[in-house]
Amino acid sequence: MEELNVNELVNEIEDFELPENLAGYEVWLLGYDEDYLVDDFEVCLDTGYTELEEARKCFNYFSDPENLREFLQNKGVQIPTETKHTNLMLECVVEIPGTDLTECWDILNEVEVKL
Repeated sequence: MEELNVNELVNEIEDFELPENLAGYEVWLLGYDEDYLVDDFEVCLDTGYTELEEARKCFNYFSDPENLREFLQNKGVQIPTETKHTNLMLECVVEIPGTDLTECWDILNEVEVKL
């Protein structure tokens, strides 16, 4: 039986490229407590992008705290009192086969937005 070389396996996994047609993009807002530990606050701001540049436009729009505040207010989203920091994330996602759900493949951009 051949011995498993963990370093080779990791290199193979890192070299794996996601086929373009399986990738999508989503913009999320995640909450963190005062110690920058993730809490239960998360909001998908927009989803369904197939073009990265279009997703970047959305990310840039929500990077402006005024735009983000207005959006959250219009959607009736309340930020929990334990949430002290919020980070905006642009994610590359893949669909989970057999579901309508996606899973984060990679975080392409992240910025803290002070609300």
